[in-house]
Amino acid sequence: MPKRPQAAKPETITAYKGFTDALTCTGGDQGAAQASGDQGAAQALGKFSTATAAGIECRARGAEGSALFLVYRHNDWRDEANHGRILHARAVIVGQDGIKPDVWYSLDAEGGVVEVDDE
Repeated sequence: MPKRPQAAKPETITAYKGFTDALTCTGGDQGAAQASGDQGAAQALGKFSTATAAGIECRARGAEGSALFLVYRHNDWRDEANHGRILHARAVIVGQDGIKPDVWYSLDAEGGVVEVDDE
C-alpha cells in the first residue's frame, strides 16, 4: 500500500515571556508566535499563521489570512490580588471585519480591537 504524503510541519515559535520585545514567526506557513511578557509583541508573517498577544499591553499583527489572539489584562500593580487578571480576550482573522495586514492590534479597556503604534 502506498504511503500517504506527509503534510509539511508548520514552523512554530512560542512562549516568549520577556519585556518590550517582539517575537516573529516568518519562516513558514501555519506557524505560531506568542508574546506573554509585558508590552511584548507577536507577529505572524507566514501564510495562515497565528500570533498571540497575551501579556499586559501586548500587541500582535499578521499577514492576510492569519489569526490574531488578543488578551487585555488588569494592569494596576497596586491591586496585587487582581494584577494580570484577564478581563477580555478576542480572536480576529487578518483580512476580515476591517482587520488589516501588517498593522499592530491590541485590546482596549472595553475589550475592543484597536490599532496601535509600531513602538
